This record gives sequence, structure tokens and C-alpha cells, in this order.
Amino acid sequence: MLGDLFDAFFKHLGWHRIGRLGLLSLLVFGALGPITLISLSGCDLPGTKPPTATSPEDAESEGEESEESEDAEAEEGEGEEEGESPKKPVVPTPPRLTHVKYTHPEDFHPTRLSWTTPDGFILQGDLYSPHGEVQALIAPVPSEVPAPEGEEEADAEDAEAPEEEAEAPAKAKTPPPRPVPRFRYPLVVLTHRLSSSGKRVKFLVPSLVKAGYAVLVLDVRGHGMSEGLAYGGMKSWRVFDALDWRQLTKDLKQVEQYFAHPELDPTQFPLEVRPSTVAVVAEGISANACLVNAAEQDVHLKAVISLGATLESKKISPILAVMNSHVPILYMASQSEEMSYADTQKLFRITESAKALSLFTDEGPGVELLRNDAKAQQTALAWVKRYMPPAPVEPAFTQALKDASAVWEKQEKLNNKEQTKRKASK
Repeated sequence: MLGDLFDAFFKHLGWHRIGRLGLLSLLVFGALGPITLISLSGCDLPGTKPPTATSPEDAESEGEESEESEDAEAEEGEGEEEGESPKKPVVPTPPRLTHVKYTHPEDFHPTRLSWTTPDGFILQGDLYSPHGEVQALIAPVPSEVPAPEGEEEADAEDAEAPEEEAEAPAKAKTPPPRPVPRFRYPLVVLTHRLSSSGKRVKFLVPSLVKAGYAVLVLDVRGHGMSEGLAYGGMKSWRVFDALDWRQLTKDLKQVEQYFAHPELDPTQFPLEVRPSTVAVVAEGISANACLVNAAEQDVHLKAVISLGATLESKKISPILAVMNSHVPILYMASQSEEMSYADTQKLFRITESAKALSLFTDEGPGVELLRNDAKAQQTALAWVKRYMPPAPVEPAFTQALKDASAVWEKQEKLNNKEQTKRKASK
């Protein structure tokens, strides 16, 4: 019945000819039509962002506004140039000493060096030297020095006069020349054992630098700072294979060769290092790798100190190498490590080059015996001095150490007085 009513209504309107299907299509298109028109006109729909469009008149007005702003900025810049006088030059004051407390090796100022191995590892190490300490402690401090009255008047007249001459093109900045050291120091390379880093051997830096040596604290591949790869990512020693461990020996050789040939890197080679004079203090697996290199007839390697070496570690065996060694070797071991204590004595017996043996009871494994026994450290330093004499220490470095120690002693006395006052007040 409802359908009959609709038919009668549409007959009255004259639309009975389109039928019910036509009516349905009209209703559908009638609903979609406004949406289409809204989207084409750029109106906002729920959840949509209208596109930004500008009319030609708006574009012209925006262009005029941007030109006016540019002109205003140019006029402001000209006003500043005409009104303000040129800045006074900064004149550096004479060098002055900075007091530093030398109670821990990290108080020294290292220079970070890095090498890329053929298989893509980035080796890194910190270089210490008396010259580096002098450059760190004695530095010019810039400060503004007032110019004389006559110069100020001349500057004011120059500022008021219009700039007639065109400005000269800016010259390319050249890096400042590196300060030439007074002395060049023999190099001592410090390496560490497995599952450690260069921080383990840093305590040897002060005594060696004060004695007149440059010191390189090297992190071997896969340890500390030397876990990075040139092609991206990192690789730890925990995932090394046999090839990686064999490359460890070549890494130490590469570092030795770098300091033997400064002409290969003349712009970055440390000027304070004396070429072709290298000694190595190695521990654990690094000692094995260093002893393997001792078999080569290398005139650059002057002396080796082996701490806790073994007959084999990670497929690195120095047995055949020490039987044909050409470098003086000092073997040191402690009974706290039974295997290295026994193996060190065997390696000493079959070594063909100049050699010495120092055995200890319970001073600690590896480099720990140098930390815990002052006589052991003196023995190691005497061995290095015997085959690689040190260079003279710069007087400025010696004076800086004296000044720093004096300041530290005064501070310690004040601290002790404050502590006694606090205890008395309690």
C-alpha cells in the first residue's frame, strides 16, 4: 500500500516515467554530489587538511611584502655599518701556567690516535709525552687589550668615512702551524691482556713520561675504544674467530711501522715522537703477539717487556719466534698465575736474543705486579733505559710538575685542617 502511495505521488510530480530504479540512482548521486563539490572547492572535511592556494592578487601582495621586508633589513644593515665602529682586535696575552694535580695518570693530557687495519678494524690509542703536557699546560689566553687614544680616533674617522674600496675576497683559512717540540722522545707502547682495555696499564704513564719517553696506551682490536669497524658497526673480542686473533699480531706490527715511517703521514705524525725507536710493554695475549714480532729483524723495535706470556693463547704461539728473536726481551711473571709462571720460564730458556727473567710470588697477575711492587716497576724502567735511552725532559714540564705538586700539597693541608675542625666540632 505504501508503494501505491509513492507511485501516486510521483505521478502527480510527473516523475513516474523514471521508475523505482531511477529513483534509487537519483538518491545515491544526490548524496555523493555535495561531497564531490566540497572536495573540488577545497573546503574542509572532517579529518582532512585543505590545500594551500593563493590567488594572483594574494601572490602579488605577498611579493610586495617580501620586497619591503628585504629593503627594511638592508636599510637596517646599512645603518648598523654606518653607526657602529669596527670591533677591536683580540690580542693574546703571554702564556701562563695552569696548575694541574698530577696524582692520577688521567690527569695527563693525551692525544687520540687511530689506525685502520686492512680488514677494517679501527685501532685507537692515547699518546702522552712531555711536549704534549707543555702544550696543554702553557696556552695563550685571548683577552681584549684597550688601544691607545690616537688609534681610537683614527678608528672613529675610518668608521665615518664611506667605504669606497671594494672588499678583498676572503682568503682560504690555512691550519695554524703545529708547535715544534724542543726534543723528540722515544716511544713506549703499552698494551693490555684479554678482556681488558688500556685503562689497565695507564698507571705506568706518569713514571715513563717523567723519565723522558712518549707513551702510547693502545686498545687492541675488539677491546675498549678499538671495537669500531670502518664500514660501520662494532665487533667485540667475544665473537672473534681464528683469523681475527691472527690479525692481532699484525695490528701491533702496523702500529710499530707507523712510528718508524713519518714520511707516510707527514701532516698527522706526532712531531714529539722520535721515529724508529719503539719499545713495547705487553701483557697476556698481547705479550704473545709482541713476541711473535720479535722474531723479525726489525731495527725499529728496541726492547720488549713480556708480562705473563704463555706458550699459546688463542692460537698465537711465540715458541718459534723467540727461538729466532733479535730483540732484547725481559720476561716477568707472578706465581698468582700458575700457567703463565711456568710458561714464561720455558720461553726464557729457549730465547736466543738478549734476555732477562724476573719472577715474583704474590704481586698479582700480569701488569698488576708492576702496580703492587715498586722494585718491579724500577726493573722494567731500567730495562727500557738500557736499550732505548730517554730524551731530556723539557724544563717547562718539570716546572709545571713542581708548581702543580706545590699547589696540591697546600690544598691537602687545607683539607686536613678542615677535617680536624669538623671532628673537633662533633
